Amino acid sequence: MKHKCVAARTDSDKKGGQMIRQAMASIKGIWKRAGQHLTAPAFVALSPFRSKPAPISSLLSKTLFFSFCVFLGVFYGFWGTVLPPAFIILLIIPFLIFALLVLWLLPDTGDAPERTLKRLLLAFTAVTFLWPNYLAIVLPGLPWLSMRRIVGLAMVAVFLYSLSTSSKMRHEIVDAMNSIPLLWKLIVAFFVVQTISIAFSPYPVLAYKHWFNSQYAWTTVFFLSVYVFMKPGHISSWAKLICWAAVIVSLIAIAEQHNQMVLWANHIPPFFKIEDDAVERILTPTFRGNEYRSQGIFGVSLALAEFLALSFTLLLHRFAITRSSWERILLVAAMIAAVAGIAMSRARVGFMGLIVGISIYAFIWGYR
Repeated sequence: MKHKCVAARTDSDKKGGQMIRQAMASIKGIWKRAGQHLTAPAFVALSPFRSKPAPISSLLSKTLFFSFCVFLGVFYGFWGTVLPPAFIILLIIPFLIFALLVLWLLPDTGDAPERTLKRLLLAFTAVTFLWPNYLAIVLPGLPWLSMRRIVGLAMVAVFLYSLSTSSKMRHEIVDAMNSIPLLWKLIVAFFVVQTISIAFSPYPVLAYKHWFNSQYAWTTVFFLSVYVFMKPGHISSWAKLICWAAVIVSLIAIAEQHNQMVLWANHIPPFFKIEDDAVERILTPTFRGNEYRSQGIFGVSLALAEFLALSFTLLLHRFAITRSSWERILLVAAMIAAVAGIAMSRARVGFMGLIVGISIYAFIWGYR
C-alpha cells in the first residue's frame, strides 16, 4: 500500500513539472513573438495608401495618449473640486480654443442653413423678451441653464459651424458690412474695449463671465443679424415678433399691477426655482411710495419701461406703413397697451424714451 502511494505521488510530481515546463515554454514563445512584433520595421505603402507605423512607435503613441488622458482627468478632477465655482470657467477655456480650431479645419460645404439660422435668431429673440431669465435649471457645478442661455448657445454653435463651412456666407457678411464700414468698426471697437476692461476689473474672473454672456447675446447676434436680415422678409418677421412681445409683456404688466406681485412668484416649478438672494429680490414686490411697480418678465421695472419704449417705435412704424384699417386699429390698441405698461412700471425713463423715439421717428419720416 505504501509503495502505491509513493508511485502515485511521483507520477503527480512528474505531471506538475511537465505542466510548469509547458507554461514556461508558452510564456517564452509569447515573449519572443511580442518582441518580434514590437521590433518589426514600419510597413511602407505606396502612395496614395497610408503607411503603417512601426509597432513600437504605435505602442508608444498610444501609451502617451492614454497617459495624457489620465493626467487630464486627474488635473480637472482636482482643480474642479478645489476651485470656487466662479473660477471653474477657466478650465473650459482650452476646450473652447480646441473647438474653434476644429471649426477652422472643417471643409467648405457650400450654402449655409439659412432657415435654421433665422429660426434660431427668432427663438433667441422670443426667449429674451418673453421668458424670465431668472427661471432656470440649476445643476451642481454648472451656471444657470436659462432658456436664453440654452437657445443662445445653440444659436452660436450653428452660426459658427455655418460660418466655418460656408465661404459664400462669409463673403455675404463681409460685403454687407463693407456697405457701412463705420458700423462694423464700432462693433469691433466695442468688443476690444470689453476685452481690455477685464484686466481693470477688481474681479477679472467674474468679469469674464459677463464678457462671455455679452459675446453670445450681443456680438454673435449682430453678425448673425447681418446675414439673416439680408434675406427678403426676414427683418419684417423679426419686427413683428418684437411687436407681439411688447403687447404680451404689456398685458403681463397690467395683470401684475392688479395682483400687486409678480404673477408666477408663487407658482414656480421646483426644477426652475433658484435659491439665490438676487432671485428673491426680483420676486419681492417693489413700490414707489404706495404705488406698485410692475416689472413683467424682467428683473427690474426699469428694464420693462426701456423695452416698451423701444418697441413703441416699431409699433408706430407698423401703423405708418400698413394699409389695413383693421391692422391699424389693432396697432393703436397695442400702442395704448405699451404706454399703459410703461405707466405701470413707474419708470420715468420709459416716458423719456417715448418722447425721444417719437421725435426721432417723426424727423426721419419727414426727411424721407
